[in-house]
Formats: sequence, C-alpha cells, structure tokens
Amino acid sequence: SWAGSSGTNAWRVRPTSSNPITFNNPTRPSGAPSVGGNIRVASMNVLNYFNGDGVGGGFPTARGAHSAAELTRQTDKIVSAILQMNADVVGLMEIENDPDGSNSALDDLVDALNATAGAGTYAYVQTGATGTDEIKVAIIYKPGVVTPVGAPQVLNTTAFTDPNGLGSQKNRPAVAQTFQVSDAGNPDFGAAFTVVVVHLKSKGSSCGAGDDDTTTGQGNCNGTRTGGATALVNWLATDPTNTAANLGAVDTDYLIIGDFNAYYQEDPMQVFYTNGYSNLVAQSSYTYVFDGEWGILDHAVASASLTAQVTGAQDYHINSDESSLLDYNDTVQDSGEASWMAKPPTNPLYSADEFRSSDHDPVVVGLDLNAPAPTPTPTATANPGNGNGDNSTSYTIGECIVLTITSSEPFVSYGQTWEWVITITNTCDDGLSGVLVLNFPGLFVVNIITDNNGAVKVVYTTPAMRYGRMVLPMQSDVAQVAVSLDAGESQTVRIATTLPQDYQGTSVTATANFSGTSGSASSDISASATALIVSQLPATGETPIWRDVVLAIIGLGIVLGIGRLAYRKS
Repeated sequence: SWAGSSGTNAWRVRPTSSNPITFNNPTRPSGAPSVGGNIRVASMNVLNYFNGDGVGGGFPTARGAHSAAELTRQTDKIVSAILQMNADVVGLMEIENDPDGSNSALDDLVDALNATAGAGTYAYVQTGATGTDEIKVAIIYKPGVVTPVGAPQVLNTTAFTDPNGLGSQKNRPAVAQTFQVSDAGNPDFGAAFTVVVVHLKSKGSSCGAGDDDTTTGQGNCNGTRTGGATALVNWLATDPTNTAANLGAVDTDYLIIGDFNAYYQEDPMQVFYTNGYSNLVAQSSYTYVFDGEWGILDHAVASASLTAQVTGAQDYHINSDESSLLDYNDTVQDSGEASWMAKPPTNPLYSADEFRSSDHDPVVVGLDLNAPAPTPTPTATANPGNGNGDNSTSYTIGECIVLTITSSEPFVSYGQTWEWVITITNTCDDGLSGVLVLNFPGLFVVNIITDNNGAVKVVYTTPAMRYGRMVLPMQSDVAQVAVSLDAGESQTVRIATTLPQDYQGTSVTATANFSGTSGSASSDISASATALIVSQLPATGETPIWRDVVLAIIGLGIVLGIGRLAYRKS
C-alpha cells in the first residue's frame, strides 16, 4: 500500500530494469467493433475538448488542454478514435459549449477529421451554445451518407435540466436530430431515424437530500437523473423533430446515446425500460473505471420500433482499460496545470493513436433500417354521428393492418368530455407488435380504457405553458399503448378527453400513429379524426349555433365597414 492508503490494497508497480518502459496490453482491440448493418452510429465522450480562442491562443481554458501543443495531441487522438469507428453519425459529449462558427471547438474538430479523411467527409449539426454549463453535447455526421431532416431540437426545459427545482442546470440539454439515408447506393436509402444525445448529471457532487440516493448505492443526484430520463421519454413521445410533417408520418425510430452517468439497472435506466426502450449493450459490459471498479455509464437505448432494426452494439475498449499516463498531456507544466498532469520527460509514452483519447469508452451501433413503406392510398370509412363533422377515418396499409380513430361526437363544446375510439386490427398472417402513440393536442386526457388490458402509459407534457397558463401534471394530451396482437386479433382503446374552456381554435384533431412489425415487415401508419367546436351543442339535424354566430359576425363586419366608409366620406 502507498500514499497514505495503507490497508486499501492499492499498489503501484515500480520497474527496475528497463528505461524507457514499454507496455504490452494483449486485450487491446485491433479495430472498432464489428456491429453489422448498413448505417453505423457511435457515441464518444471527448474529455473536455476545448480549443482556446479558436485561433491558437486563449490557453489555458476552463477545461481540457492547457496549451495549443496539448490541444494538437488531444485532437490527434480523438480523430484517430472517430475515424477508427467509421460511424455515419457520432454523438459527442464534453465538447466546449461555444457558439457555432469557424472558431468553435466543434468546427475545429470537424476540420481536423476532414483533413485526414477527406474534405466534406464530416459535418456537424448546428445548435449553437446550449444551456449554461462549460460543456455541451453535439452531433457530427457524414453528409455523403445521411442528411438531416428538419432542424435539430434541443431539450432544455427545467423539467429535464433541473427536474427537482434545485435552481440551476444539472443535466446538460439534450439534442435530437432526425436523419434520412441519402446515399442512393446504401441499401437503407430513404429510411429515417432520430439520434438523441444526452449527458446526465454525474455522481460527483451532491444534489441534496431527497435527490441523492444514500441507501441503495445509486449515489448523488439519482433523482435528477431519473427526472431527466422521464422528461426525455415524455418529450420524444411528442415527435419533437416533427417527423409527421417532415417525413409524412410520425417516425418513432429513436436511438438515445451518450453519458447517462447511471449504471445498467439504476433508476434512470429503468425509466427507459418501462417505456418500451431497450438497452442495446450487454449488461456485463463496461465503459468507465472508477476507483478500480468497472461499470457501464455510456449506453445506447433504442425505441421499440428501432430495436428490431439493430444489427449489433458494442463498447469500444480504447480508454477505460488504458492508463491516464497515455493521454494527451505533455511534459510541460503549463499555467493552471497540476504537477502530476505533466508527463516525465525521461519516459515518453504519448502516441497519436486512439488509445486513452478519453476516459470513457465509445459505443458503436449498427443499423439495418427498414426501407420506407410506399405511400398508402387511404380508404375512408364514414361515421355519420349526429352531424356533418369529419369525425372518422380508417387507413389500411398493406391490406393486413387497419388503424381507425373515431370521435364519438362530431361537434363538441367547451368543457365537454367525450371519447375517441382507436382500433387496430391485425389481418396479417403473422403476429403484430409495436406501439400506438396517441396525440390530443390541447385537450385533457381524463380516462383511458383498453378492451384487452393493454399497457397504457400516459405521457405528460408538463411543465409547459398552454395558452398563457401552466398545465397541471394530470392534464396530459399524449398517451402510448403497447400493442401485441396475434393474427386476426384487434385491440381497441377508448380515451376520454375534455375540451378546455380556453382552447383556441374552431376544431380539434386527434391523431393515432402505430409503429411496429409483423413477420419480417414493418410499417408506420397514421390516422386522424376531427371534431368541430361549437358554443352550444345542437340537437340531431339542427344547424350548430356557431354557424349563426359566424353569419352574425360577418353581418356586423359589413355594417361596421359601411359605417366607416360613410364616416370617411363625410
């Protein structure tokens, strides 16, 4: 034992004969993991990649390299690691949180990648600075393989960054970007998926009583991480990247990657599991070493619809197994640098390779995405109700999956509660499984009933402002239903909603989207139904009062216009 650690079984090795010392690690990977698929996605913690002022000066910075020379060494290692993985999309953690532009750390890193891999090989998603921390998450991608669809979305609400109201940002804002495979030579050409990059609060500092877990070993800020995971799942259920508009249908193929700062079975990860997400890496794996103990903090979590399209996922052990003596620090003790960081000049250990490019291991995922289904021709099934509202539509995809949604009332009034009936029928030869995402924008879901006790998960939109006021936790407008049907089976969900008194608009539209698989095929199908808003419900066959009101307003407008014209002439 040494350095005051008597009895802790902490030992150091003192070589006596060889100088310089050489190390041989027989378990070092010879290359990135083979994960199969047509698209590769990776996540990598870049260990505080800061580039000074962006033009060679400005060192030392708040974190990272202490000099331009150290930055070059750090860059060379990170570039080697990223190029070894050869991923089409890479999520980055711990990169400097500065605005986009030619002087940014992210721009410098992409330039360094392209200097080696070839001009234009990588580009980055532009989010600018996000949140209040010194570091942020980011996404880089190969524009020759995939193309961003729509704008990136940043989850920076307090429900995610500070879910327990501690008064400052804890979880770094998450970034989501939908991509579409744009390489016509790729078998997945045209397919889309969404990458979400996260960096949840670490266990390194306390978040206070009630947040820190002092009993089960999950450590500091477990509540903050769990609350952040909940907010993230809820956010994704709202189609934040607007795939409904950008792709023509809601696409729920989500891949969440990053530093979760939570181990495999801890509370934050359970949030994802209970909401239909799967952890793609093995529980026995590891990405980080803390006090000599291995564990996995960096995960790749896929939604139910994407999980079946994953061909492999594996940690890339280039960092956690390696000594920090091999990192980018040089022999100079720069201003602000601790003495132990400077390497001994008598035994140079640095190499411009991928090993010890960070302290976390990257994660690599392979995807074999389903080709987009042909645009369906919808067939309408009328439901006359008690008026003329377009309150029922049925869509049939591939002649074997039928999704319908019906409003029990074609006309509704403020404060009224009524039902939407959603039915999915499997007439395929194989079983059907997937997820129904039900959206009722601006309405309050007050009751959910399924005919076969399906698993229903209400997803809250809070905290959010709707029409100038805070939405309370029990006022949800999104629900998720897990679907598992044998051939010939149906499942019906009845959801009661209430129209708020302050709802703005002349109609309400509810949508149902199903993403799932049957046999070897998969599809996304959508249906919607609309009810018209009236000030007072009509009796059967009567003209709704709102029509009379509109005519009266038009007439009043004509009268006022004539009066104003007469006034001007006089």
